[in-house]
Amino acid sequence: MNSIKFETHYRRKNGEAQLYAVVVKNHARLRYATPVMVKADEWDRKRQRFTVDRISDNGKRSKLQKIRQAIENYLLAVDFGEAVFSTEAMNVFVDEQTGRRRRVETLGDLIKRYSEEVMANRINKRTGVAVCESTKRKFKYLIQRVEEYQAETNKPLLLLDLDTRFFELLREWLTKRYAPNTIWGKFLKPIKYILKYADEELGYKVNPAYKKYSLTYQKVHHVLLYKSEVQRLIGLDLSNNRKLEDYQIELLFGIFTGARPSDFTEFTKDNISVSPSGEPAIVFYTKKTKDRVSIPIPEQLQKILERRGYELPKTSKNLIARNFKKICHLAGLDRKEQIGRTRAGEFHVTKGLLYQFVDGKTPKRTFVNGHYYGYLGEKWNVWQIADFTGNDEKIIRDHYIEKLSELEVESAKYDL
Repeated sequence: MNSIKFETHYRRKNGEAQLYAVVVKNHARLRYATPVMVKADEWDRKRQRFTVDRISDNGKRSKLQKIRQAIENYLLAVDFGEAVFSTEAMNVFVDEQTGRRRRVETLGDLIKRYSEEVMANRINKRTGVAVCESTKRKFKYLIQRVEEYQAETNKPLLLLDLDTRFFELLREWLTKRYAPNTIWGKFLKPIKYILKYADEELGYKVNPAYKKYSLTYQKVHHVLLYKSEVQRLIGLDLSNNRKLEDYQIELLFGIFTGARPSDFTEFTKDNISVSPSGEPAIVFYTKKTKDRVSIPIPEQLQKILERRGYELPKTSKNLIARNFKKICHLAGLDRKEQIGRTRAGEFHVTKGLLYQFVDGKTPKRTFVNGHYYGYLGEKWNVWQIADFTGNDEKIIRDHYIEKLSELEVESAKYDL
C-alpha cells in the first residue's frame, strides 16, 4: 500500500516552512523536499490542502500537483522493477519529471551529501565495490580542509561562485599548509568530480567554470631496484633482528611475486600451496581486484622461509616504507638517483641516494620492470604482467612501467 502526504518542516524566521512529501510504501518511508514554502495558516495538514484560494496561492497548488503526479509515476516504476525504492532515486526521478534544478548552499554541504551517498554504497553500487577505509578518510579530510578554508576566508563557498580563480586560490592555500604532491589527487580533483556529479546527476546549479580548471603534470619518475641490488637484499643477514627480517621477507615477496603491500602484509602459512608444476606457491585473492593469483615462490625466498618454518611475518602497512628504506640502507643501495615530480602544478627535481626514495610500491615496480625489460627473469609483455598480477593493462603501463634507456637496462641486468 502506497501513501503520499505533504507536511511542513523547519519553520524559518519569516514564519514560512518548507513542505515535504512523505512517501510510504510497505511500511518504508521516504521524504522529498519540495520547493514550496507555506506560512503557518496556509496549509491544512489534516485535509492535505491549501487554506487560501487559488488566486492567492502563487502557483503553489499546481507545483504540488505536479510533484504528487511525479511521485505516483515513480512508485509505479518501482512496482514494475524499473526503479529502486530509495531517497536518491526518488529525488532524481521527481526532479527530472518536474524540471527542477536543485541548489546546495555551500561546497561543504555538497561534499557531505556526496560522501553520505558513497558511504551508503549507492553511487558505486552498480560495480559491487565496497567503500574502503581510505575512501572514508579521504572525504573526512576533504571536508575538514574545505571548512578550514571557508573559515579563514570568512566567505561561504557557494556553488555558483566556484570558478577557476577559486580553484587557484584554494591550490595556493593548500600548498602553504599541506604536502604539495597530494593537493591535486586528494583535494582539487575530488572537488571537480563532486561538482560534476552535482551538475550532471543531481541537477544542481553549478558554475560551469569548474570544467576548465586543471594542473599541468609530468609523469613522476619512480625508483626501482636492479638485479645486483636485489641480490644484496637476499644476501643481507638480518637474523639477529627478527622485526627487521620480517620486513625483509615482505620486501622480497613484493619483488618476486608482484603483490601489493595490502596483500603481502597479510600472507599467512595458509596462503602457501603447490603450483601445477609441483613447486611451492603463494595463492591469494587480491584485495583490490578480488582476482585469484597463484605465484611460485622463488628458490632464494624459499631458503629464508625454510629457516623460519614457513611462518610468514605479520607486519604493519603503515611502517612498510620506513623499514624498507632502512633495509635498503643496510644493504648498501646507495646508487645516486634523482626524482622528478609535479607538486601542486610545479615540477621539482630531488636528488639523493636510492634507498632514500624506496617506498611501499618499489617492490612491485621492481617486479614489473624486471620482467618487462627481462633483467629479473623471463621477458614479458604488458598483458602477461597484468594477467599475472591481477591488474588492468592500462594501470601497469601508466603507473608501473618506467622509461629506461638501453644503458639503464644493461645496468639493471648486471650480476655481481
